[in-house]
Amino acid sequence: MRDRTSGAPAPGAVLSDAHLTAFIRSGPPDAADKALDELYRRHRTAVIAYARTCTRDAHTAEDLASEAFARALRAVRGGAGPEGAWRPYLLTTVRRTAASWAATADRIELSPDFGTWLSEAPSGEEQTLLREDADLIQRAFRSLPERWQTALWHSAVEEEPAKRIAPLLGISPSGVASLTARAREGLREAYLTEYAADPTMSDDCRHFTGLLAASVRRGGRHGAHSGLERHLSGCRRCRRANHQLWELNNSLKAVLPAGVLLWVGASYGTKAVGAATVAGSAGSGGTGSAAGTTAATTGATSTVKVAGIGAAFLALSIGGYAALPDGTDPPSPRPTQAATRPSLSPSPTPTPTPSERHDPEPSSPTPSARASKQPTPPAWQPAADDRAQLPIVSTGRCMDISTAEGAEPYEATCDGSRTQQWELLVDRAAQEARIRNYATGMCLTHSGASTDGAPVRQERACNSTAATARWTYFFRAPGTVNFAQKGNTTYFLGIDEWNKADGPHSPAIGTTANYYDTDSLRFRYTGDVFSG
Repeated sequence: MRDRTSGAPAPGAVLSDAHLTAFIRSGPPDAADKALDELYRRHRTAVIAYARTCTRDAHTAEDLASEAFARALRAVRGGAGPEGAWRPYLLTTVRRTAASWAATADRIELSPDFGTWLSEAPSGEEQTLLREDADLIQRAFRSLPERWQTALWHSAVEEEPAKRIAPLLGISPSGVASLTARAREGLREAYLTEYAADPTMSDDCRHFTGLLAASVRRGGRHGAHSGLERHLSGCRRCRRANHQLWELNNSLKAVLPAGVLLWVGASYGTKAVGAATVAGSAGSGGTGSAAGTTAATTGATSTVKVAGIGAAFLALSIGGYAALPDGTDPPSPRPTQAATRPSLSPSPTPTPTPSERHDPEPSSPTPSARASKQPTPPAWQPAADDRAQLPIVSTGRCMDISTAEGAEPYEATCDGSRTQQWELLVDRAAQEARIRNYATGMCLTHSGASTDGAPVRQERACNSTAATARWTYFFRAPGTVNFAQKGNTTYFLGIDEWNKADGPHSPAIGTTANYYDTDSLRFRYTGDVFSG
C-alpha cells in the first residue's frame, strides 16, 4: 500500500525514495518540489551514464536523461510509475525513449552500437531462447517488492556501498545486507514461479522445478536428488533454467541488467557510474539536498546547479500521460538541443499526436517491423493508464475480440495484434477498472447476472457512470489479476468452460462464479497500474 504522506519533510530528515515519491504525489507543492530535487540528485548521474551508451555525444545524453525524468514524473503524478525503485525504472525509460527516436529524424543522434542492436531482430533458436530467458528474469524482478528491487539493483548491479543504498531505502547501512540477501532469495523464487507458470511445461519439469533452487543454494550439487540429476541430463529446458538460476545466484551484476534493461552498453556499469559520480562531486562543491540528505550520501551529485528543478518537472507533467515500464509508454517529442536538462522556468509540455500517444515500442524494434505497422487507431479518450495483452493463466492464450460492436471476447493464440491489446482505465480509489480494446475503442460490459457463462460484450458506452462497463479487480497470486462484475464480485471474467482448460474447450469468454479459485478466471499481468 502506498504511503500517502502529506506533511513536509522534517528538517534534516533522510527520506527513502518511496517517501519522496509520496511527497510528489500528495504533498504540498514546496515539499513536492524538494522531494523531486532530491530524487533528481540521487539518480541523475547514473541515468546520464546509461543514456550516454545510447547516444553519440554527452549533450544528447543529457537531453535523453531529461526526457526520462520527465516521463517518470508524469507517470508518478498520474498514480503509476516507480514507487521506490527509481533507478531501474529510469534506466528502462531511457532505453525505451531512445528506441522511440529510432523511428524519427533523431535516429542520427543514437550511438552506432545502440542503433545496430535495435536493427538486429533475433533469429534462430538460440536467440529466441535468450529472449525468453530475459523475459523471465524481467518478469521475476518486477514481481518483487520495490524495496527488494532497489536493494538488488544498487548492491548487485551498481555495487554501491551500504551507506549510499541506505538513504534510498530509509534504513540503516547495517540493514542493507540482510535486505539484499532476502531480495536475492526472493528473486530466485520469483524466477521459478514465472518459469513454472508456462502452461506447456511437462509434469516431469513441473515436479523437479521446486528442487532447482535448493540445488543452487547447495552450490549446484544434485547428489541428494538423483532424479533431478537424471532429469537435467535429458531436459534442455530445465538445464537452461538451472543455469539461469546459477547466474542469478552468482553473476547478478551481469544477468540482471541484461534481463531488465535488455540493452546494456559497453560503458554502462560501476566504472561509468562511479567516474561520473566522482566528476559530479568535484564540480558541485557538495551541494546539500533540499530534503535534508546531502548529495555525498547518495553518491550522485550533479555537475550543474539543480535547485528548484522539481518545479520545472512538475510543470512538464501537467496534462501528462502515465508512462509505464512494461512496453506501453508511447514515444513523446524529443526536447530541443538546448535543453540538456529541464528548464528551471515552467514551460508547457508539447502535446503528443495521437500516433505518438498510442504507438507502443515493438518487442523487436526493426525498421521492417516499423514499416509494416497497421495504421494507428484514433486516440481513444480518456487516455489509458496501461495497455497490455491479457493471457489466461490456465491456458496461456490471450483474450481477443472482433471489431464489431456487441462482439463477445474469446481466447486465441497470442499474436500481439491490436484486438488482443486491452487498455486499462483504473479507478484505484474504488478498486475498479474499465477494459477498453485498443483496436476498437469499445469497453467490455458485463450483464451483472449471477449465471455461469453470462455474456460479455464490447459497447461504445464506455463512460465512467456505466456500472456494467466497470470491473472490480482482485489479486490471487503475484503477476495475475482477476476482474469481477461491479456489484457482484463472485462472478469473474474468464473462459466459460473453466473446468475444461486442460482439454478441448470452447474459446468463449464470459462471467462465471470463481469455482475453486480457478486459473481459468485469472489473467497474467505484470505491470503496476493497479497498485495503490
